[in-house]
Amino acid sequence: ENSASAGISNEESQILDEFAIESLEKLETIEVNLIQLEENPDDLEIIDAIFRPFHTIKGVSGFLNLMDINKLAHSVESLLDKSRSGEITINEAIVDIVLESVDLLTGMLLEVKIVSDSAPIIPRWKC
Repeated sequence: ENSASAGISNEESQILDEFAIESLEKLETIEVNLIQLEENPDDLEIIDAIFRPFHTIKGVSGFLNLMDINKLAHSVESLLDKSRSGEITINEAIVDIVLESVDLLTGMLLEVKIVSDSAPIIPRWKC
């Protein structure tokens, strides 16, 4: 039996569920901050507030071996880090990328939640 169909314990299911719920809450804050960022594209405080949830989701998803979530969060984190360092400036295209990433991550996290609530398998997404 391969890892994609291996059953998960109640404890693992609870950990995945908590991760999904907390991450979804963090993603909700990003959209509000993006609106503020469009008005103030050089505001490092706002950029940091958007960066942190991606950083946290990246770290925890890596620990939980949710590698597609990890890779996407890492990519957005890297993009935002370039903005934090002044290497790039936030513009409409970057805001759109971050918003699309939030949508993708939300879908992935909802799937994790469904799996943790009902199915005895670990999801394997293909981005």
